[in-house]
Amino acid sequence: MSNNENAATTRGDSDNRSNRWAEHVLDRLAQVERDLAKHSMPWFRTPSNIISIVAVVVSVSIFSITYWSGKQETQFQKLQQIGQLIDQITALTNQETDLHRSNLMHSERVRAYMAIGNRRTALLNQLDRLLADVDVDSVSKLDLAVLSEAYYNVGRYNEAEAHLENFAKDEGNLLVQRVAMWRSLIGLYGYLGPEHVEDAKRAAEQGLALAESEKSNMALQIESIFIPYSLAFNLSMARRYDEAFNQLLEAERNAWAMPCLTNRQGFLTMVDTEILKILNHYPDGREDLLRSRANRANNQQQCLNDRVTVDTMSAAQNGETPSFSDYVGNYEFDTGAVAMVRNRADGVLEVRIGDYPALPLISVGDSIFAVSSGHYLVFQRSDTGIVTQILSLQMNGAFPAYRR
Repeated sequence: MSNNENAATTRGDSDNRSNRWAEHVLDRLAQVERDLAKHSMPWFRTPSNIISIVAVVVSVSIFSITYWSGKQETQFQKLQQIGQLIDQITALTNQETDLHRSNLMHSERVRAYMAIGNRRTALLNQLDRLLADVDVDSVSKLDLAVLSEAYYNVGRYNEAEAHLENFAKDEGNLLVQRVAMWRSLIGLYGYLGPEHVEDAKRAAEQGLALAESEKSNMALQIESIFIPYSLAFNLSMARRYDEAFNQLLEAERNAWAMPCLTNRQGFLTMVDTEILKILNHYPDGREDLLRSRANRANNQQQCLNDRVTVDTMSAAQNGETPSFSDYVGNYEFDTGAVAMVRNRADGVLEVRIGDYPALPLISVGDSIFAVSSGHYLVFQRSDTGIVTQILSLQMNGAFPAYRR
């Protein structure tokens, strides 16, 4: 064999040995991997990985709880601010009432009214910003409905109407308050002018339908008088005197249908006064009036104190505020608030409810007094003639208070 052949053979043997060695090493590595796999754990069971996972979960939980708590605290603070703003806005109405009765010069009174109006606009703007940042369902619909007068005063009629209507249509609210909101809508449409008479009529229909659902409820019986009574004013402004007259007849029928209590006569006097005024514009109504009263006398039970006079209205028509000493006293509401009725030194009857300023009472009927726009006090007597309680008729409902 030549030297070249020996060299080639030697190289071939060397290559074969190298290949076998590489295969042997790879086999050993594969065996080691198989042995390690038998003793290894999943990644999520490795102690170091478990610690890392727990740390991440705890961190996320702490962040979530902190964020949620902070958000809840912020929401609570904003709701508190909303409540404070509502109190400030409603207090402006009392300031306007006091201003109306003040002895300021006309120019000073106008400036004061403008200042109150600017303050109301600023407060409502603050309220709008807060309402945009909170859950609407967390805000009392009753509070928003009470603010309808404030929205109206700044020319935001749509909001005023929407808040009243939303509350009135919500079946989850108290029936008496819902009826009161329909009555308030009638008043709002009256402010908006004769073109909203049909809206006022629809609101009256809704309110009376609800009032009829609980005929034994005294507060609803009173609302059944005030609803057509209020609608009659809207119709009178539109010069629809025949319809206004019919509404007053309905108010009178509802007043006669009340139990034989002293305040029933007050409502009859109140309605009868407006009937006499309407007859000046609608003389054809006299026959309807006589017919209605004849039917009532034949079909309804009479009370011992039944009468129809307007004597108790004379003082109110002359702008006076008569004094009635037997009304003086403290009357406590279910909420704990106390209405203090007093005679001033000048003989004027006034009421102070809670921390609000005292307001004079204007007689609008026998035992019925106007406190402010949309707010009336009705004094109720026992069978022995003693005043035992008052009924506060407000935009958001009728609230009894009992003499202490």
